[in-house]
Amino acid sequence: MRKWMAGVALLLPLFARAEPLLPLMTVGTAFSAESGREVYSEWHYCAEDRKHCEVEYRDPDGRVIAFKSLDYSENRKGPALYMRDLRADLEHSLDTETRDDVVVDAGFDNYVRMRWDDLLAGEDVIFPFRVLGIDRPVKMKAEVRDDADCPRELLCVRVAVKSWFLGLIADPIDVSYSRDERQLMRFAGLSNLRDESGKAEAVDIRFDYSGREAPPDALSHLEPK
Repeated sequence: MRKWMAGVALLLPLFARAEPLLPLMTVGTAFSAESGREVYSEWHYCAEDRKHCEVEYRDPDGRVIAFKSLDYSENRKGPALYMRDLRADLEHSLDTETRDDVVVDAGFDNYVRMRWDDLLAGEDVIFPFRVLGIDRPVKMKAEVRDDADCPRELLCVRVAVKSWFLGLIADPIDVSYSRDERQLMRFAGLSNLRDESGKAEAVDIRFDYSGREAPPDALSHLEPK
């Protein structure tokens, strides 16, 4: 993963810094589920083929507080990834997942589209899910929510731990996708980014695809040191 990041960084001098190396795909604004205040934003940059993506996490003042690099070139639902939390001075990395059934971290976004028809048909989708900080995959269940809180233009999916025992200590995640574009519009659940006190926080993230302008220092973490 670090070799791949270094290779991308070597290309940066060929591009004007006014434009990021990768196009800005979407911006998600995360609000605290408890207080409703904005806690951070996440800026997603992806290559046209979506095989390589970079995510920058910024505080409400626009400062980068973390970043994540994702390589989907070998596995769309089980990418290799590297994440650095600058506030906590922590880093995590995972190699490309080689098991066919395991879904990894942000690879769940692609997995939803892979299983779109199954979800529409009302099937419960069971899959092993691996997240940063947990060595073993956890068996999860995704099912479509069909209630008054889900607008008709959205496909709302609830993701929960399959084990009843683990389900007692792990809250479910709710994600909403536009039915026409199949784009992630909302995420409600526990963030993979720690707050300033080092705790994982429940957040409500709303995604914007309106074509916002990238910050002047976009993807500066890829620049050669």
